[in-house]
Amino acid sequence: STLGIPFLEGIPAVKLNSLTSSVEIHNMSDGQVVFREGDAGDQFYIIVHGEVVVEARSSENKGGSSDRDDSQIHDRKSMSLGNLGPGKYFGE
Repeated sequence: STLGIPFLEGIPAVKLNSLTSSVEIHNMSDGQVVFREGDAGDQFYIIVHGEVVVEARSSENKGGSSDRDDSQIHDRKSMSLGNLGPGKYFGE
């Protein structure tokens, strides 16, 4: 099954079976962070059930730089970029 994902539909069954043998299933909890901007991009996710909220966070710290030392951050703002549901995908 291609889960309704267009780029998978053209893959021959033999190759698709090979691909699916390396798939890992991850069950996520409500509110659980899948990854943050700046994390290593070594995963690709396909949503089978449920929904993922995509957010961008801006931060301002005392030094004005964008380093990830959360102890320096005094203002974090979140902006929703949208939601992804079954059949959608994200990651690298």
